[in-house]
Amino acid sequence: MKYLRRDLLIEILLVTLVIGGFFVLAVQKIAFHPVPWKDEPWLMQPAFEALKTGQMSMPMFRHFGNELGQR
Repeated sequence: MKYLRRDLLIEILLVTLVIGGFFVLAVQKIAFHPVPWKDEPWLMQPAFEALKTGQMSMPMFRHFGNELGQR
């Protein structure tokens, strides 16, 4: 029983170290390569259209004559 508990604690510690190491590396990579600012308005527009009209459609296709929300 004593050995089982020690093995469980070692496994939990190893899993925590692996997940923590991955998190530290991921945060460093994200900080080194930020998201470009030029795409932010385009990414926010579909969410705004969904809230405004209640339909899931890509507003950029309206300029081509397609009304995707009405189909």
